[in-house]
Amino acid sequence: MEQKVENVRKLVETAVVLAANEVDYEDEEHNFVPGAWRHGPHWEDVPQPPARGNLATVDARHQRDHLRDYFVSPVGAVDWQQRMAGVVLPAAVEERNGSEAEDEY
Repeated sequence: MEQKVENVRKLVETAVVLAANEVDYEDEEHNFVPGAWRHGPHWEDVPQPPARGNLATVDARHQRDHLRDYFVSPVGAVDWQQRMAGVVLPAAVEERNGSEAEDEY
């Protein structure tokens, strides 16, 4: 994900300032000293904008589902795709267990 240089600079500067002023640390006698962040407002209290990432349109979802259904159907599937994906189908497990059981006797 590419970012503008000015935005990256602001993010880094903000992280440095927050890290310097907010972190927990140990004093000279190795006693825990809580950072200022523990005494301030929590992130849950800060209003967050609504999430917008990775939202597909309804049409895109329908297309994705259509392609998924096609590629796992007898018409669109190829004989090796389940094996290459590491998928073991229930029928294959039953068949394998049945043949192993026959071999044992």
